[in-house]
Amino acid sequence: MISSDRLEMDEAKQLAVFSGRVEAVEGEMRLTARRMTVRYLPAENGRNKRELIQEIYAQGDVTLKQGDTEGNASEARYQVGQRRLEMIGKSEPASVRFGKDHVRGARIKVTLNANRQVKNVRVDGGATGGRVTMKIIPGQERAGAGDQQP
Repeated sequence: MISSDRLEMDEAKQLAVFSGRVEAVEGEMRLTARRMTVRYLPAENGRNKRELIQEIYAQGDVTLKQGDTEGNASEARYQVGQRRLEMIGKSEPASVRFGKDHVRGARIKVTLNANRQVKNVRVDGGATGGRVTMKIIPGQERAGAGDQQP
């Protein structure tokens, strides 16, 4: 479901443009931005409405929240069928936090599995010499695992 202050639809181009406090929610995933452009396929008999949305392009103060995953970027592109999300930084790097782990870069590409859990992450620093940063917090060792006698 997508909600916003305004909506403009162009059936000929198969585009819906949402603007003003836009929020897209699907399951646990929540994406917000100032503006979102949704590309969709025309409805056909028997087709599930979820299959109609092809891509969501978000612009302006983009935030992502799903479980313990949170992200911020200037822009984001979500390819629904491929379950690929690209967070794009402009004046500031894009950032995504997976629990306590954190990545920052010009572009962060996340592939999700069928349950919308993170499957793969790729981070690019950018063409202007930007750097990728990553902070990983190691998990706690199992209680007592190192205390066993041979």
